[in-house]
Amino acid sequence: PGTRSGGLFGGSASQSGDEGTPSYAVSVGGEKVSLQTFQERVSQLVTQYQNLYAKAGQDASGIFNGAAGAMLQLRLSSGAMSDLIRQTVYAQEAKSRGIRVSKETVEANLATQYEQLLASYKITEEQLVTYLAETGQTLESFKDRLRASIESQYIAEAVDKQVAGTIEPSQADIEAYYEKNVTRYAQDEQVQASHILVD
Repeated sequence: PGTRSGGLFGGSASQSGDEGTPSYAVSVGGEKVSLQTFQERVSQLVTQYQNLYAKAGQDASGIFNGAAGAMLQLRLSSGAMSDLIRQTVYAQEAKSRGIRVSKETVEANLATQYEQLLASYKITEEQLVTYLAETGQTLESFKDRLRASIESQYIAEAVDKQVAGTIEPSQADIEAYYEKNVTRYAQDEQVQASHILVD
């Protein structure tokens, strides 16, 4: 049912031609997320983590060494898997509800976020291209990932709004909640002494 993990996280995975090699990372509602997609997401999180260290002027070369490094890698892998499952669930729900995000909206937001990224790291596009090349990436693939992330964010927001709507409690709701939980807010009179002087 629902979600099944591939060989990396246990559970039953369909097998590819090579015995024991899973052909996908996870299955969500019958939709399979490829190992490549999962590995790319883990790589993105690792890069983001390293960039945080670099931006703070710290050496990130040894953060994945030893037992602590292995635990960090596991947390990042788990986070990547959770992100992909959440993204797939939202995409499926959006499709079932006929929710779409216009290309113009995504491209406009992409342009804004891209400029903000360059300004945040105080780099030029040429410097970004050089950095990406050193890590085996291209500017086009980088923008494609950013574009996909923006689209996913818009879809999630649209689904949440359609499912839950805008939640605005009325004054009556607020008063009813207060009456029900009044003991949590009631306190006896207290005196707080910040300094005690003794001769």
